[in-house]
Amino acid sequence: MTMRMPLHAQVIFQFHDAILSTKMNQAMRLSAVFVILLVAVMQGCAQSPDEALAEQAVVKFHAQLDADQGQQIYEQAADEMKKDESERVMVAIFAETHRKWGLLKSSKLTDTAVNYLDNGHVVTLTYKTTYAKGTVHEDFRYLIKDNQALLAGYTIY
Repeated sequence: MTMRMPLHAQVIFQFHDAILSTKMNQAMRLSAVFVILLVAVMQGCAQSPDEALAEQAVVKFHAQLDADQGQQIYEQAADEMKKDESERVMVAIFAETHRKWGLLKSSKLTDTAVNYLDNGHVVTLTYKTTYAKGTVHEDFRYLIKDNQALLAGYTIY
């Protein structure tokens, strides 16, 4: 599996290599390093379109879970998720989650990771979620393919 580097990272590395390979004076090198760091920080703060798609999918997931629509969640999931677990088991997990924790009260994103793969991007989101009967952590793994977020994994703890 080959990981492709995002374009902004490629530019940063090419710029970095150019700095190291040329004879620049120290002031110019410090300025260049500052620019590299600034771009990296700004990119780290920016939300990618993939993350936005995944976050919207989490909102939909919670709405479907509240409506006890585990079957629909499974049907709309990525093939990777369907290969990992049977429909019967996943629908039962969704139903048990809904029964045990109740309706969604609030959900706060606590962590995000994006992996770039040949067959699409994988966005992993971690939420601290409060349901009517308690607070849990949830990990959602979405495969982003053809501008769609497909659920590829779900863990509640």
